[in-house]
Amino acid sequence: MRRRYWRDPEAERRRTKQWRDTHPEAVIASCAVVAALREGRLIQQPCEVCGSIKTDGHHDDYSKPLDVRWLCRRHHKQLHCGWSMERMESCHLAAHGKRSYATAM
Repeated sequence: MRRRYWRDPEAERRRTKQWRDTHPEAVIASCAVVAALREGRLIQQPCEVCGSIKTDGHHDDYSKPLDVRWLCRRHHKQLHCGWSMERMESCHLAAHGKRSYATAM
């Protein structure tokens, strides 16, 4: 996104506005997470797959805005591309030879 933004910032603003207008439930849920993090009602966790501390909150259900799973950017994108949690964990195990953070606890 960053590269696309600097190439044509106005087009990126339009794309963002269009997405926000067509996905109001996602915007509301995201704002609820940001507010809860700021107020200390929600604590950001490591990635459920690899244990990375730099994570995004993923909503399985936007009607439950504070029910999020914490995933690093890589695993968050994989989830949105249709990967199952089991597939991500088995690939992580194959690549790194250790269990994921979530299953190790």
